[in-house]
Amino acid sequence: MSRIVDVDLGMPVDWVGWRTGAAAEAVEAVQGLEAADDVTAARVAAVRELDEILEDEGRVAGGIWVPDPADAPWGQLTVTLYVPGDEEVSTPQELLRQLSTPRRQAGSRVFDYSVALGECEAGPMVVQVEVRGEAESGAVQCSLAQTVFPAGGHELVRLVYTTERPAVFEALAQETLSVAAHLTVEREGVK
Repeated sequence: MSRIVDVDLGMPVDWVGWRTGAAAEAVEAVQGLEAADDVTAARVAAVRELDEILEDEGRVAGGIWVPDPADAPWGQLTVTLYVPGDEEVSTPQELLRQLSTPRRQAGSRVFDYSVALGECEAGPMVVQVEVRGEAESGAVQCSLAQTVFPAGGHELVRLVYTTERPAVFEALAQETLSVAAHLTVEREGVK
């Protein structure tokens, strides 16, 4: 089995994406978008904050969603390559069973949760949707994760989209379909 050497997301128009550690290019891109100074500053801060998370957590790439020319980012995306251990899930069906109930987390409440099998060009995937509220802050985080099982190896590609704006979550879910539709995986020695 060959290993994954590259993942291409084909980011939609309203997204600014970058590989981990290449935040300078993303900062340049968001500075090039016409916006008020405070909005540009919020976008630059979002890129830098996300890039730090990407590096700290060993993620491959990330992106911010900027659909409104006059507003800060509405959401973000992280991309991870993951090799399951011998005792971990190896099929979409096993992962679906493992994720059948939301994880418990003190101080938070799950408002909506679902998992389902899906398919994209790169292979079968498990889609996990969660809307969770924090008791102390009152913040609500909406997330949609796509765990893709590309053919030809054991590595998984995990894309996690998040927003703290529940009103835009449905639109974010539509964006994830576009990203998944254009996801390509390049394997070592395979053209």
